[in-house]
Amino acid sequence: MKIRNYKSEDFQTLRDLMIIVQEAERSVEPTRQVGEQIVDKYLEFLFKENKKNKGKILIAEVNGKIAAFIAFRIEDLDFELISKPIKCLYISDIAVFEKYRRHGIAKALFEQAETYAKEKKLKFIRLSVLPKNNPARELYSRIGFREFQIEMVKELK
Repeated sequence: MKIRNYKSEDFQTLRDLMIIVQEAERSVEPTRQVGEQIVDKYLEFLFKENKKNKGKILIAEVNGKIAAFIAFRIEDLDFELISKPIKCLYISDIAVFEKYRRHGIAKALFEQAETYAKEKKLKFIRLSVLPKNNPARELYSRIGFREFQIEMVKELK
């Protein structure tokens, strides 16, 4: 396995992986938009935010084929007046093609993100996960994440 920075020629595969992310989220949270309908707008947002906030997209390759990616950027961990703003690394997205799952690729991508955070002298890494996405939650717990703040919503009829 090789981990490297995203290149523009990776765009189509990144787009395909983002659709997989969106559809996986939609399978546990029906309010999520259809992946194909939102992917281009979301990728535009992702590239803009990463450029503005010292972000990166890393690509994992297996035998020369893209297997996965992780996207992250530096943000403030800030809960308005509750706490003092702290710079942290925010992992916005991670996806692994199904045939490459359970081979340590996601863990390796997280390790690279953590190395980047340490190089930038950051103290925290933050991510969000849907409560019903149990496989992701289990992975995140195994690699050292803990629940920090739980956000709840009520749908009005």
